[in-house]
Amino acid sequence: MERNVFLCTAFFLLCGLLHPAAAEPLETLLSGYLANDGTIKSLTLALRDKELSCRSVKISHTFSVSLSSGTITVTTGEKTSVSLKPNASLSVPQASNLKFTVSSDINASGAAPEIRSTSLGVGADIFSGAMASRRVALMKAERELLEARRNLQDGFLSQEKAFYSELKGLYEAALKVSSSEKDYFDKQLSFELVKVQGYEPQSLKYRQTNLEVLTARHSVDSNRKALERDVRIFARRCGVACDAPFPQDFLPDSIPQVEALDVLSFPRERYTKIESAAWTNKINTLARKADKMVTVTGSTGYTFANSSAAGGKDTIDLGAAATIADSALKLNAGVSEPIDFSSPVFSFGISLDPTKFFLHNIAAQQRRIAAGQEQLAMESAESSYETAVISRQTALENLRWQTAVNRETYDMYSALERDTMRWFRNGIVTESEYKAAVVNKEKYRVQCLIDVIECIMYNNETKLLFVRDEEL
Repeated sequence: MERNVFLCTAFFLLCGLLHPAAAEPLETLLSGYLANDGTIKSLTLALRDKELSCRSVKISHTFSVSLSSGTITVTTGEKTSVSLKPNASLSVPQASNLKFTVSSDINASGAAPEIRSTSLGVGADIFSGAMASRRVALMKAERELLEARRNLQDGFLSQEKAFYSELKGLYEAALKVSSSEKDYFDKQLSFELVKVQGYEPQSLKYRQTNLEVLTARHSVDSNRKALERDVRIFARRCGVACDAPFPQDFLPDSIPQVEALDVLSFPRERYTKIESAAWTNKINTLARKADKMVTVTGSTGYTFANSSAAGGKDTIDLGAAATIADSALKLNAGVSEPIDFSSPVFSFGISLDPTKFFLHNIAAQQRRIAAGQEQLAMESAESSYETAVISRQTALENLRWQTAVNRETYDMYSALERDTMRWFRNGIVTESEYKAAVVNKEKYRVQCLIDVIECIMYNNETKLLFVRDEEL
């Protein structure tokens, strides 16, 4: 009687081991896993930060307004006077660094304030790399934003792969439990046979088979506890409760089939390393072209009651400035012409820093070296692509072969399990042989699920090799 109870219990444990009674839907587990993942949250915040940075760069390179009161001086004594030098400017970088300025000297010491040297001016670059530098800065900001979006996109793929990797490990652990259950069942049957054969408890045969049963039972318990721990950890990461009576019941009993991706279906130029190396070379080439040897700017304006002119007359102001070799040499000149064309005021200046000539020459050599390094990086990326294609194609061939073999083996064991059940009922085979057929069928059923998981992981790994901006 006890033997029959044991056999029934072992049978139902074994048959129900990998057939969940109330498994959590796969979509629920995956969405919960991604929603609770810290990496995804971090990448989301990083994307938001880059969005704000890009907006900031666009604003700063569109226009700039500056308002200032200048230094306000208050003099006290018999007479209180207030003097200040307010000024305002509007810069438009995208229009050759066009800049409008207005400034004035105000002195209030009597009933009416005195306003002197009110100046209106406009200046712009005649020859410079400002426009190109502005374009480079905007392109870099937009690139950083694009890369943040790509990082989040790849983050979802990477964490999805991590999800399926953990799920695969749980299925493999469930198979380990199944195998240990089968081994325990066989050891128990052997022990029952020893007892039926009349061996005494003190005999060597009896004691050896009994110890084998205990060892097998310990293995079952250990594997179950390990699986239960891992399932509970996995459930927590998915944000759901594991209320199943057996940890195996928590695992999804089916996984939707997916079509394996061919690495050659992705454009070569979208390979991440090739695209990154090409972008780096492009933006650095633009930056090098924007770094001009000579920069020339010009300005013009009108000053009311110019204190620098004889008699404080209104003047028309013209000026020009040039910098050479990163400001190693600076030249500037200007003229303020009274409106009556009398006594013009000239100004000019020159500064020289010989050290900057040497530094400019070194920087030019470094730029040439950087261009060579970028070329090597593009060649290395091309070589990496060829290696990746071979690796992915080989992996796909192996995956397809493995899937086909496991599916064929599962079909064979399914047919064998049905035949063995019929033979067992007719007394042709032993119960142990029937249980072995059940275990083998379940083993390859789960292995087929694992094959689907590996196909999903393969697709994720392949996608991660390329940029997929059309999916953003």
